[in-house]
Amino acid sequence: MNKYEKIVKKVSKNCLDPKVRVSPLVAIRAKCLDCMCYQANEVRLCSSDDCPLWRFRFGRNLSAPRGGGKSVSKGVKFASGTDTEASKNSKV
Repeated sequence: MNKYEKIVKKVSKNCLDPKVRVSPLVAIRAKCLDCMCYQANEVRLCSSDDCPLWRFRFGRNLSAPRGGGKSVSKGVKFASGTDTEASKNSKV
């Protein structure tokens, strides 16, 4: 039993317990691991884009904009170290 199989079994057990809350994305990730024989690499390589869970297979919504759907504020530094256009203009 690999670590992903243990995770899926734990999530499956928690889904049946009404006292424990499991997020939908965690449950979807567990289902994808179950579908791909508990191989995370196979989940990443999954080509079944007609599956309704396909875009959620990494445990997040890939079609949503980064940052939880919030727009980037002016003056926010990106992870790459670059500034937004507004902050570049304010530094002059």
